[in-house]
Amino acid sequence: MLDAEDVALPPGDWYDFWSGARHAHDEKIQLHPRLDEMPLYVRAGAIVPMQSVVQNTGETPDGPLQLHIYPGEDCRGSLYQDDGHSFAYQKGENPAHPLLLRCLALLDLDCERRRKEYV
Repeated sequence: MLDAEDVALPPGDWYDFWSGARHAHDEKIQLHPRLDEMPLYVRAGAIVPMQSVVQNTGETPDGPLQLHIYPGEDCRGSLYQDDGHSFAYQKGENPAHPLLLRCLALLDLDCERRRKEYV
């Protein structure tokens, strides 16, 4: 473990990516960084998609798409279906699914693809 550091976050509310703890921007945070874990904070209202690592678009991810949702006043985004091979998205041929969420607590939403649809 490294020496503790006092950190001030930008305006808005923030979540510690690793613990899920919510912090206000005016709150001083004393970090106790570990060598194997980078301090990472996510803006309240963000939707962060995560999936297993692939090396190129020809590979299929192993496991479901996870949307990590960090509640906040403006919690929205779009999920695009892309074939991974063409530039059809530039012509609007791949549908976008708008996401507008209102929630009061930190949650994870797992989505899996079924016949070109997300459920």
